[in-house]
Amino acid sequence: MTPKELKDNEKKILAWIEKAGAISPSQLAAETMILPQEMWEMLNRLAERDLVMLRDDPDSVDGKLIFAAPMAKAAPKMQAKPEQDEP
Repeated sequence: MTPKELKDNEKKILAWIEKAGAISPSQLAAETMILPQEMWEMLNRLAERDLVMLRDDPDSVDGKLIFAAPMAKAAPKMQAKPEQDEP
């Protein structure tokens, strides 16, 4: 299954995860200056598309760590989809 086009913020998130290897959602939100709630929504969408993996981590403030999924390596090269407000 080919992932749908990515929005600019989704590409930004994937690039940070690739760079970090593993990162907590709150740390990723701070690094990318994306609000935590918006970050969780994007991470859940990316996880549904098998681009990231969320794993339990008792040492993380969020209780989760984010890793890039194998499919994510090709995804940042895809065309960015313009940001649109979702209803």
